[in-house]
Amino acid sequence: TGQAGSKRKFGEGSTPFDRADKHKQHKPEVKSAPAQPRPAPTVPKSEKGQKIQELLRQKMAKSKVLKGPAEAAAEIVAAQPAPAASANSCVKPASSEGGAGTARSAEEDARRDADVTVVLGKVATGKVSSNWQALKKDLKKEKRLEKKGKKGGSADAAASTSHTPGSYLPSQLELINSVGPLAVDCEMVGVGDGGHRSVLARVSIVDAHGDTIMDTFVAPQEKVTDYRTRVSGVRPQDLKGAAGFEEVQNLVSIATKNKVLIGHSLQHDLKALMLTHEKKLVRDTAKYRPYQNAAKKPRKLRDLAAELLGMQIQSGEHSSVEDARATLLLYKLASTAWEKELSAKAAKLEGRRDKRAKKQPRD
Repeated sequence: TGQAGSKRKFGEGSTPFDRADKHKQHKPEVKSAPAQPRPAPTVPKSEKGQKIQELLRQKMAKSKVLKGPAEAAAEIVAAQPAPAASANSCVKPASSEGGAGTARSAEEDARRDADVTVVLGKVATGKVSSNWQALKKDLKKEKRLEKKGKKGGSADAAASTSHTPGSYLPSQLELINSVGPLAVDCEMVGVGDGGHRSVLARVSIVDAHGDTIMDTFVAPQEKVTDYRTRVSGVRPQDLKGAAGFEEVQNLVSIATKNKVLIGHSLQHDLKALMLTHEKKLVRDTAKYRPYQNAAKKPRKLRDLAAELLGMQIQSGEHSSVEDARATLLLYKLASTAWEKELSAKAAKLEGRRDKRAKKQPRD
């Protein structure tokens, strides 16, 4: 009877459990909206970035090694699937006559919208890498040299990167304006009995960018008894009509004045040149402790270049230009720690001097 009364009081299906079941049955299904694809992040272009890209396109047009940002962006756009045309789309299909114009406009849109950096075939977006900075410096230098050539300036500076080995003798002005630090390497020949004494036969100097600013054979002041061609690469015909020792010595002195000088066992090169250099401006990769062996002895430049730079040098006849560039790269590889260590030593020495000066009695 109680059960029948409860039914009459609430009615059929009016209990709390019945109402819950009924709510579940008639609950409308909410369809979730399809996930919208996240827009690709765009990098705002600055005026400086546009100038760098323009310089890069000029570089790529000459070397044909790297792809330009526009071509890479066009390839990326072409690789993406075309969006399906909707019923409300107001885009008209391109006719056969306007096909070329549409392709051009698509390429312009890709160039405008995509900020793509292509370095050695790798596409990257976002921050500018250190390769960009190095490339920018090289491009600016090339542009400056081209302008000098057009304005009637020295054409030797522009041609310094493509000269016959041992035949580039620059002007004093070019050497004064060279960018330091400089790396130097010399080749020697033997004189005297048995050719055991060494004299200068070739000297090469490269600037901070690795560009050759001087590379010349030197006429020896004594009779050569051993050309050491197997190592030096010097032959008798190379020294005929070569520049005199005093002239070369003067030019090297002008080029290296007040500049950091880099070399490997630099004391031998300076001895052959009969020059000295300020100790605080010398960076000798043979004496830098991290580049020495466990016994604190210098390692061969060839081994350092192969191990740390991945370069194969001195496999046959030596090239003084190649060796100078290797020492420059070794210095740049450790320049931050190297200069920090030298600054700490200088500060420590200065502190000792101040302490010694304070101990001295005043008159």
